[in-house]
Amino acid sequence: MNLRTSLTTLLVVTAALALAGCNNEVKRAETPPPPPTGGGDDSTSFRILVRDAYAQESTAAPITVNDKDIDFDVLDTAEFDDLIASGTINGRD
Repeated sequence: MNLRTSLTTLLVVTAALALAGCNNEVKRAETPPPPPTGGGDDSTSFRILVRDAYAQESTAAPITVNDKDIDFDVLDTAEFDDLIASGTINGRD
Protein backbone atom coordinates (compact mmCIF):
# COMPACT_ATOMS: atom_id res chain seq x y z
CA MET A 1 0.00 0.00 0.00
CA ASN A 2 1.20 3.45 -0.73
CA LEU A 3 1.09 6.36 1.70
CA ARG A 4 -2.00 7.95 0.14
CA THR A 5 -4.04 4.75 0.40
CA SER A 6 -2.92 4.24 4.00
CA LEU A 7 -3.89 7.77 5.00
CA THR A 8 -7.26 7.48 3.26
CA THR A 9 -7.96 4.16 4.99
CA LEU A 10 -6.91 5.60 8.35
CA LEU A 11 -9.17 8.63 7.81
CA VAL A 12 -12.17 6.49 6.85
CA VAL A 13 -11.69 4.18 9.85
CA THR A 14 -11.31 7.15 12.22
CA ALA A 15 -14.44 8.80 10.85
CA ALA A 16 -16.41 5.54 11.15
CA LEU A 17 -15.30 5.09 14.77
CA ALA A 18 -16.17 8.69 15.59
CA LEU A 19 -19.63 8.34 14.05
CA ALA A 20 -20.21 5.02 15.81
CA GLY A 21 -19.88 6.80 19.15
CA CYS A 22 -22.51 9.38 18.20
CA ASN A 23 -26.20 9.03 18.81
CA ASN A 24 -29.26 11.19 18.33
CA GLU A 25 -29.79 11.72 22.03
CA VAL A 26 -29.42 15.38 22.90
CA LYS A 27 -29.27 16.26 26.56
CA ARG A 28 -30.56 19.70 27.45
CA ALA A 29 -31.35 21.27 30.75
CA GLU A 30 -35.09 21.21 31.25
CA THR A 31 -36.75 24.57 31.73
CA PRO A 32 -39.33 24.50 34.49
CA PRO A 33 -42.78 25.67 33.45
CA PRO A 34 -43.80 29.14 34.59
CA PRO A 35 -46.09 29.24 37.61
CA PRO A 36 -49.76 29.50 36.75
CA THR A 37 -51.23 32.98 36.86
CA GLY A 38 -54.59 34.53 36.30
CA GLY A 39 -56.57 32.42 38.73
CA GLY A 40 -57.01 28.69 39.15
CA ASP A 41 -55.38 25.96 37.11
CA ASP A 42 -58.51 24.96 35.20
CA SER A 43 -60.66 28.08 35.17
CA THR A 44 -60.07 31.75 35.62
CA SER A 45 -61.95 35.00 35.74
CA PHE A 46 -61.49 37.29 32.74
CA ARG A 47 -61.32 40.20 35.20
CA ILE A 48 -58.40 38.59 37.07
CA LEU A 49 -56.67 37.55 33.85
CA VAL A 50 -56.67 41.11 32.48
CA ARG A 51 -55.54 42.65 35.76
CA ASP A 52 -52.76 40.06 36.14
CA ALA A 53 -51.59 40.85 32.58
CA TYR A 54 -51.45 44.58 33.35
CA ALA A 55 -49.69 44.00 36.68
CA GLN A 56 -46.87 41.73 35.54
CA GLU A 57 -43.39 42.89 34.60
CA SER A 58 -42.60 43.31 30.92
CA THR A 59 -39.96 40.58 31.19
CA ALA A 60 -42.31 38.07 32.86
CA ALA A 61 -43.39 34.90 31.11
CA PRO A 62 -46.65 35.30 29.22
CA ILE A 63 -49.80 34.37 31.09
CA THR A 64 -50.98 30.99 29.87
CA VAL A 65 -54.57 30.44 28.86
CA ASN A 66 -54.22 27.00 27.29
CA ASP A 67 -56.58 24.41 28.79
CA LYS A 68 -58.30 27.02 30.97
CA ASP A 69 -61.96 27.78 31.05
CA ILE A 70 -62.29 31.54 31.06
CA ASP A 71 -65.28 32.90 32.90
CA PHE A 72 -66.23 36.06 31.00
CA ASP A 73 -67.44 37.87 34.09
CA VAL A 74 -67.01 41.42 32.78
CA LEU A 75 -70.20 42.85 31.32
CA ASP A 76 -69.11 46.49 31.14
CA THR A 77 -65.76 47.64 29.77
CA ALA A 78 -65.93 50.57 32.21
CA GLU A 79 -64.65 48.06 34.75
CA PHE A 80 -61.17 48.55 33.24
CA ASP A 81 -61.33 52.35 33.04
CA ASP A 82 -58.86 52.66 35.92
CA LEU A 83 -56.25 50.73 33.93
CA ILE A 84 -56.74 52.80 30.81
CA ALA A 85 -57.03 56.16 32.61
CA SER A 86 -53.77 55.63 34.46
CA GLY A 87 -51.93 55.47 31.11
CA THR A 88 -49.39 53.10 32.62
CA ILE A 89 -48.78 49.41 32.74
CA ASN A 90 -47.37 48.15 36.03
CA GLY A 91 -46.52 51.69 37.15
CA ARG A 92 -44.60 52.49 33.93
CA ASP A 93 -45.51 55.13 31.33
